[in-house]
Formats: sequence, structure tokens, C-alpha cells
Amino acid sequence: MKKVNYQYILYGVVFCIMAIIVVMALSVYNSTKQEIGRQFNDQQLILANAAAVGIENFMAEIEADLLGLSQRVSDNSGKTLPQDMKYSYDILKSKISYMFYVTPDGIPVNSRGLVPNNDKLKTPTMKHVLNWAIQEFKKGVKAPLTSNILYQPDGHKQLVICVPVFFKSEEGQNLPATAKFSGVLGAVVDLATIVKLFVAPIRPGLTGYAWLLDNNGTLIHHPAHSEMLEQNIFNTNKECLKCHVDFDLEREMIIQDIAGQTTYQSPQAKGYKLLAYSPIHISNRFWVVVVATPSQEISLLVHRSFRKTLILSSTAVLIIFLAALYVVRVNKMWIITQEKAKYLEEENRLQHKIKATKDYLEQILFSAGEAIISTDSQGRITTWNRASQEMFGYSKEEMIGQTIQIIIPDEKSKAKLSRQLDRVARGDPLKEEQLYLRKDGSRFVGWCTIMAIRDDIVPEQLIGYISVIRDITDRKESEQKIKDYSEALEKKIAERTKELQESQQLLEAISANAPLEIAVLDNKGKFEYVNKFWEWITWIPWNKALEGNIAELYPQLAGNAEFSQMMRNTFEHGQSQNQIEISYKEQTGHYAGEKVNKIFWSIPFFNKDGQVTRAAFMGYNVTEIKRLERQLIQSEKLAATGKLAAGIAHEINNPIYGIQGCLENILDKKKLAPQDLKFVKLAYKETYRITDLIRRLQDFHRPSEEIMAPTNINEIIQDVLLLESSYLKQPRIKVHTEFKQDLPLVMATGDQLKQVIINLVSNAKDAMPAGGDLTITTEADNDQVLINVIDTGCGIPKENQNKVFDAFFTTKKKVKGVGLGLSVSYGIIKRHHGKIEIESEPDAGTKFTLKLPIYKTKVDEVS
Repeated sequence: MKKVNYQYILYGVVFCIMAIIVVMALSVYNSTKQEIGRQFNDQQLILANAAAVGIENFMAEIEADLLGLSQRVSDNSGKTLPQDMKYSYDILKSKISYMFYVTPDGIPVNSRGLVPNNDKLKTPTMKHVLNWAIQEFKKGVKAPLTSNILYQPDGHKQLVICVPVFFKSEEGQNLPATAKFSGVLGAVVDLATIVKLFVAPIRPGLTGYAWLLDNNGTLIHHPAHSEMLEQNIFNTNKECLKCHVDFDLEREMIIQDIAGQTTYQSPQAKGYKLLAYSPIHISNRFWVVVVATPSQEISLLVHRSFRKTLILSSTAVLIIFLAALYVVRVNKMWIITQEKAKYLEEENRLQHKIKATKDYLEQILFSAGEAIISTDSQGRITTWNRASQEMFGYSKEEMIGQTIQIIIPDEKSKAKLSRQLDRVARGDPLKEEQLYLRKDGSRFVGWCTIMAIRDDIVPEQLIGYISVIRDITDRKESEQKIKDYSEALEKKIAERTKELQESQQLLEAISANAPLEIAVLDNKGKFEYVNKFWEWITWIPWNKALEGNIAELYPQLAGNAEFSQMMRNTFEHGQSQNQIEISYKEQTGHYAGEKVNKIFWSIPFFNKDGQVTRAAFMGYNVTEIKRLERQLIQSEKLAATGKLAAGIAHEINNPIYGIQGCLENILDKKKLAPQDLKFVKLAYKETYRITDLIRRLQDFHRPSEEIMAPTNINEIIQDVLLLESSYLKQPRIKVHTEFKQDLPLVMATGDQLKQVIINLVSNAKDAMPAGGDLTITTEADNDQVLINVIDTGCGIPKENQNKVFDAFFTTKKKVKGVGLGLSVSYGIIKRHHGKIEIESEPDAGTKFTLKLPIYKTKVDEVS
């Protein structure tokens, strides 16, 4: 039997083992490089999304502040434009280069942060942008507009953000307020500021960088290819950019308008580039931020690890080979076991290297400026960067493995987060404000962006979530301050507006209801305003008056020489005319055909050049006053006559008392004949009747002390009828009474109520010169006592029923009345808290009803 040479077998086995190790190492090397590249590109996508969110929020804050400034300027019609712009510029000056305001014609009015004379607003590029914005706003656009990148001669690359301003104005009487386009508010942002804050800090790896592209294909920012800036990569000569075969990838980024990641093979560079991109939406503009890193950095890192691993593996295999020469003779199986153990050990070492690479990537994530938190599908935290530590106060060691619910303050917010994660898991990324809880128990509002992480091979499989959180407490406080300031300003404006409206309403009410004819004329005699009293006097509606002039509509006044002279003095010399009395005959209106006396005033109104453009003319009709003056003189005469009659009555008392004394002496002697005694007693009785009549006459003409006391109305009426009985018999007037028994008392002055009843009875008697029926009734109705005085006389026409209680109004002949009876009666009843009502029909009679409140004792009130 041939001897087996185990040495060659060992060589063959060792060779096979080495070949297997090399193949496995290469496989692990390639899979590790791909996995690390994928994870690295995921981190680049997070950085691209964070930059996109940061730029969108940066521009949105500027737009929000400009819209707030536009609202304030619009509300006060630009009256506080410099102060408002200063306030907004102080807030935004760290983000913008300067702020400006131009009119609809493109003329600069105010600016903040500019050199004198607004030179920067007069450059051709800026004029082009302003003309474009003005045309868009005139078409009805009300949202903010953002320009393309402006490349200034001094090397600055700038964006212009514009918002419209609409002033509120009154377009006519009784018409609603409308908004009129009144200018453009704008702010200029240096692209360098955006790049410095959000793009330049992105440095993935050693040579990675971020660049910006707009939706037209113009390269906005690229740290490695400055020669291509300001050029459109879709139209440029490809010889200028050697690193691209075509630009289909960039077109796809713009068309898809979503965040994503990919790889790109450069025609000259070795290997390929890892690309992650995210869209940026800025009002009417669209950019793309791209983060790129050469794959050589990842390959180099893995290659170094693989080389060390390969060396160690080869050394281990060599040791195994040398040891196997000795060990194979002892135990072949032991050698095989040892080889497997060595292989597993090397695999663990490789895993450690992979972990080190992951730690390196996490370190990049850890240095990001915003809180970036990754969780698994169950919500357990797997990544907690340094910004998260600073924002929430928890260390990385405290939070890894905890659920993200630990930073949510209450159950309601936790339930809301669960719903949000479900929505994100269905493919709907989340961007909104969220309330968070720090370790010290304080709360703050953050702007949160949550995206789902899915497996590349099995997209349906959810790996976890990435949350990017930004603390917006300072912004919210600024917004609250602005809101408080706006509310306070609005409150002051509202208060002032209310005061002005009240003043205007008061003036309008005074003008509308004043018993004056008020008209405003321009210097051509055309009406600009007339009040209600002027309409009532002239019978010309205000809308018709505003269509004509005074010479056409009011010729009787315009043709008056004195009024014409007043107009000339007012318009030509700017003189105010006070209390000029003019007499003329009215041809139309309320006093048509009558000669009237009026007192006129005029007030001129001057423009800024000192010229009289319009004037107010006020007229007061004193015709009635002069007539009342004549009647008052007649009334004074009657009062003097009444006083004289009272004095005569007093003097009559003295001889009557003497006659009574003489008659008493005659009666005491009792020596007269029966027939003479009868006549003496009758004479004695008649003297008492005369005395009683004189006393009643004095009571009605003597001033009353107006002492209020509980009074029986029935007794008052009986006294009046007794006094007037002979007065009513002459024209054959029949008196009918119907008094309610147990009529409640009223609190009144008896003498004054007697005067009222006498006036009503006297008027009834005068209304029935040929005789008739006079009916007086009393009754109680709830809490009132009603007195009805009804006659069957001539009645009162309807047009005079509203005038009968006016002083000096009378339809009687001048000999019989002066028109004061019912006026005085009306005043007496009002002072007694009562009412006097009239019902009358011509030729059918008149009914006066007096209503007086019932007197209630304290017992009545309690019951």
C-alpha cells in the first residue's frame, strides 16, 4: 500500500483555505464598502434635507416679517412707514443686506441699510426686478415674490424678496372700503449669507461638499467649479465641465421635485461620487441642494481596514500552516477546529472595523447644528447627536434605547406624535411645530421634520425614522412681541377710529337733526352737502341737490342781493359772515308763497394754498320767532289784565264784607215784615255766593305753592263744574258726568289740575257755539286714573292735531285765545308724570284723555 503524503495534502488544504479566506474577504470587502457607502449617503441625505429645511425656514421668516410689515403699513395707509420699516429692519438686519419701499411707479421712497440716495435701487438689474414685481402685483398677485439670483458688479450674488402693499381708502359715501395697490416692500438677501449658514458648513468626509442649482439649470453655488457659476449647465459647452458626460441626473432632480440619493460615475475621476439631494421651495422659486462625496474616501477607509485584515489573515494562515506541519501528525481534526476559530476571530475583528466606520459617520452626524434623532420602527432612539444633548439636556448614554416619547410633555402630545408617525410611515413626510420637554422640566416649541427610513432592498420594510428638530422659541417670542405690538397698535387705532367715528356720528347727528338749514357749496355754487332740515324746508332731495347748483335749485335765495353779497365776501375774500338777517319770499318748499325772515352764517374752507374751495352756509328761520314775540307781547298784556282783575276782586271783598255786616245788623233786630225779612236773607245769602266766587277767582290767579298731596280727581272736577255751571248754560251745553266710585287717589297739586280741567272745558265750550253735549268720565286702569273730556263740537283737523299743544297755536279768533291753554295743560300733566292724548274727527267732536299715575302708599307697595 502506497504511503499517503500528508504534507501535500496539507499544502492543498492550506491553499484552499487561503483561497477561501481571500474570496470571503473580498466578498466582505465589497459588501462592507457598499453598506458603508449606503449609510454614508443616508447621512448625506439627512444633511441635504436639514440644509433645505433651514433655507426654507430662513426665507419663510423673512417673508413672514415682510408680510407683517406690509399689513401694518396698509392698515395705517403708510403714515408710520419709516418707524415700521426701522422696527422690521432691526429684527431682520442679521439676515438681509437692506430693506426698501417703492411706489407703484418704481420710485424709491424709504429704505433701511442703503447708502444715501438709494443708489442700489437704481441699478439696471434692480430696476428690472422691481418692474417685474410691480407688474405681477398689479395683475392681482398678493403672495410674496422672489427674484432670480442677481449678480452685482461688486461680486455680490443677491436675492430680492418683494411683497405688495395695499392701502385702504373710502371711494364714496355709503360705499365699502377697498384695497388699492400702493407700493412694494422688499428685502435683499446675500446668497453668501445663505451659503454661510446652511451650505458651507456641510463637509461630509474629507473632500465632500454641497452645491446649489435652480430649477432652470443655473448653477448658483459650487465650491469646486466657480467657473460654471451664473451659467446654465443644460446649455453650456460641455468642454467647460469635464467631470460630466451629460446632465440627465440634474434634470431628473428638478423634474421629480423630491429628496433622494444616487451615485454618479465621473468620466475622469476614479470611482464614483455619492450624491444626496433635496428640493428647496422659496415662494415662486425652486432650488435643489446637492451633497456630494467621492466614493474613494469610503473605499480608502474600507481598503485600509481590509489590508490590515488581509495581512492579519495571511499571517494567521501562515502560522496555522507552520503549526499544522507539527499538529497534523497529532490531530488533524484539532487543526481544522483551530482554523475555524481563527476565521471567526478575524470576522469579529472585521465587524469591529465596520463598527468603527459607523462611529465615524455618527460623529459627522453628531456635529450637525440641529437636533437629529434617529429611531427604530418601535420608536426607540438609536442616534442622539450633540445638538440634541444641548437642546434637551440629556446625554447620549441616557437616551440611546429610550423611546422618543420621553421628550414629549403630555399624553395629548404623545397621542398626536403616534398619529404623526403613522402618517410618516405611510409615505407622507411631516413638517410642523411640536411641543417638546427638556430634562429640567421646561417646555419649548420646535420645528420638526420627520422622515421614514426604509430598506433599500425591501422598500416596504420600515427601518425607522429620522427627526430633525429646530428650537424656534426665540422666533416665537419675537412673533409674540410683534403680535402684542400689533394688537396694542390695532387697539389704539381702533380706539382712535371709534373716537373719530363717534365724533363724526355726533357731528352728523347734530347736522342732520339741527333745526338749521345747512348746505356746503363749492366756489361754483354747486352743492356738496345738504342736511335733512334743508331737505324738509326746500322739498328737494339731497341726491338731486348734489346734482345741481344753488342758482338752479334755489333761485329765490340765490337772487337775493344780500345773500349774493354774502357769497362774494365768503368765496372771494374768505370772510366768515355772522348773523346776517335776510328777508325774502319763498317760492317753493315748506313755506312756499310766504315771506320769511332768516339769519345766515357762512364759514369758508381753505385749501393748502390758502384759496377758498368750498364754504358752509347755515340758515335759521326766525319768522315764527318774530311772530311769537308779537304773541308774547299780547300774552303779557293778558297777564297784566288777569293781575288787574285779581286786584279788583280783592278790592270788591271789602265792600261785600261791609254789606254782610249791615245785613247781619238788620237780621238781628227781627222787626222786619216777613216779606222784607225774606229779601234780606236772600241778599245776605247772595253776598256769601259773591264772596265764594271772588275767592275762587283769586285762587285761580294767585300763584300756587305746587304742594303735591293725595288728591281726589272726582272732587276736583266737581269744583270746576260748579264754578263753570253758569258759563256752560249760555250756549245750551248739557253736561254729563260718570264718576267711578272709590276712585284711587293721585299725587297732585289740586289747583294746577283744576286749571287743566278748566282749559279743557273752556275749549269744549268754544267748540260748541250752538250748544252740544259735554261728557266727563273717570275710571281706573291698572296703575293709572283716566279722565275723559268728550265734546260734540266741530273737531280738530288731522294736520293740526300734532300742533295743538304748541305754545301760541290756536284756531280761535284773536279775541278769544292766544294759544297757551293746551300748552300749559300739557306741561302740567307732564310734571305730574302723566300723559294727555287727543282723538278728534272734523264735525264729529273731540276727546281728551288724561292719564295720571295712582298714588300708592307703602302698604300698597308691599302688597
